[in-house]
Amino acid sequence: SEAFINTLRGFDRQALHATMLRLYHPISGIQMEWHAPLPQDMVDLINALKADTEEFKDQMDW
Repeated sequence: SEAFINTLRGFDRQALHATMLRLYHPISGIQMEWHAPLPQDMVDLINALKADTEEFKDQMDW
């Protein structure tokens, strides 16, 4: 759809995100962990993709 194309064109970075990252500190050996929510621009991109998929589901050959 035009709305999805516009959303995609406006997304000016790679669509990569880690909800959780865990590693062991290389010196202390302590396990460290960070959590981050999904950024709003990714939420918007996912919602646009869902809407586009729903709109064109009859045309998809899965």
